[in-house]
This record gives sequence, C-alpha cells and structure tokens, in this order.
Amino acid sequence: MAPKTAKRLIKDTLADLTKENFEKFIDELLDREGEPRVKRNQLEDKSFIVVANVLVSTFTELRAPAVVVELLRAIGCTGEATKLENEIGGRSSYPGPSDTVRPSVGPGGGCTGDEEMAPKTAKRLIKDTLANLTDVNFKEFIDELLDREGEPRVKRNQVENKSFIVVADVLVSTFTEPGALDVVVELLGAIGCKKEATKLENEIGGRSSNPGPSDTVRPSAGAEGGCTGEHFVVKHRAELIDRVSNIPSILDQLFEKKVITQETYDEILAITTTRDKMRKLYSGPLNAAGYEGKEVFYKILEEKESYLVADLKKKK
Repeated sequence: MAPKTAKRLIKDTLADLTKENFEKFIDELLDREGEPRVKRNQLEDKSFIVVANVLVSTFTELRAPAVVVELLRAIGCTGEATKLENEIGGRSSYPGPSDTVRPSVGPGGGCTGDEEMAPKTAKRLIKDTLANLTDVNFKEFIDELLDREGEPRVKRNQVENKSFIVVADVLVSTFTEPGALDVVVELLGAIGCKKEATKLENEIGGRSSNPGPSDTVRPSAGAEGGCTGEHFVVKHRAELIDRVSNIPSILDQLFEKKVITQETYDEILAITTTRDKMRKLYSGPLNAAGYEGKEVFYKILEEKESYLVADLKKKK
C-alpha cells in the first residue's frame, strides 16, 4: 500500500477523535499562538474533512502534521499524537510555536494521555472547570455571572445558551486571564461549588492576583459537598418534616421572598398538621424553586429554627 498523504493522515486522525476531543482540538487550534492563524468561521461547526483541508491549506502539507501533533498533545491526546508521529515519520519537520509540546488532560482524562503535564493556561483551566459542571450548576454559574456586581460587566447575549468554551472565552476577554480565574473561583463559591472552587484555586496557585468584588469565596452555607453534594434541606428532609414547628412564620418569609405564591401559602396554611404542611412544601414549591429557593428556605430555617439547624449540622 502506498504511503498516505499528509492530508489523509490528518483526516484519519481527526475522524478517530471523540466529539468532545474534536471540539477541544478546534478550540486549541483557534487559541494557538503564532502565524499563520486560522479564523473561527473556517472551523466552527465544520466536519473533520473541512478542518483537515483548512489545516493543509493554512500550514502546507509538510507543516500541518506537526501542528496537528502539537494540538493533540495540548488536549491530552498523547496516544493519537504519537501514532501520527510514527505514521508521518521524517516527513514533518516544522515545529509549533513553542519548542516543547504542552500536554494537558481535560475533563474525563483527555484521549489517552498519561504524560507529565505542563502548566495549563488560565483559559484552559477555566474551560476544564466549566466542562465538569452539571447542566444545572453551569446554568447557575451563568446566572451568577450575569448578576455579578462591579465592572466590567458581561452582557446576557454573550453567555446565555452558549457552550462552556464560549463562556470561558468571554470571561478571559472581559476580565483578562489572571482576573478571570479569580472571578470563576468567586462565582463557583457563590453557587455552592466549594470543591470545584478549591480545586481551581489549588491549580492556579500563585498565578492569580486580581481579586473579585470580595476577598473571599462566598460558599453557599446550605450546600454540602460542593456541586455534587446534596443541599442541606434535601439531605435532612425527613427530620425537617418531623421537627420544624414554626411553619406560619417560615411561610410568611417564603411568600415575602416570592418562593411561594399566595395560593400556595393559603393552601399550606389550611393543612391541619405541621408535618403535612412541611410535606406539601417539599412536594411542590421547594422542588419548583430549585437551588435558589432551597437557599432561601435554608436561611429562613437558620433564623427561625436555629437550634434545629445546628443539631442537624452535627449529623454530617
């Protein structure tokens, strides 16, 4: 069999990537430093065949394979990079923008890479962090970002219904790389993702120096275990139903803060027993209110049932 052309090798390599890793490859290519540069509209939402053609037309057949190897290693696909290197043999000699390849493992461990990792860029750290959030937590992150006080502000049309890759780009372009890292840590804390915030802080180490509006991360008091943990009011549902006594006052505040409607307020208040009132509150309004509603309920419990909350906290 005759040797494959460089374009065919690139197409075969890109065709074997998972959808997630192909998206990372495109993202890394768009972020690549040095000339020539590839434009976003040449790659976004394009097939691996089109991307391979763009790579060859931009970097030439001789140079494009080396660029692909560089980018594969940058997204943690070291196995694929090594395979391509072996296939191209001595035909590719043009190095990437840096003398060393920047391996990095994104969410899910990248492709097959197990090499020692060089430090990730701030943008890559942010993208990996956002990629690991659940859909619910990612939406809460976007909401918190849009509600964030202080300048500069992010516009709704920049981030609403956008992917984590686009949101990371917006964060870096708005706050700069060092500033964006601090903003992400701040927002993760604000939505209760304490573990994710701490992990990112540990990864950035001393590289981030621009504080957000507050000097400390604002973890959600009701969230237990960060994004992946149960909320306090969910974890202790059974005991709260059994032991909460000050229902009328709690309902007053839930109504005042628009967690429940007037109709729901009247309906629950008309129920005879305290336990049934609490069951009704849990079965409808609290489920519908989501994370934010649970936070409001938790804070009301801290005020109205402080001894009960303190006792339940000891049972973690």
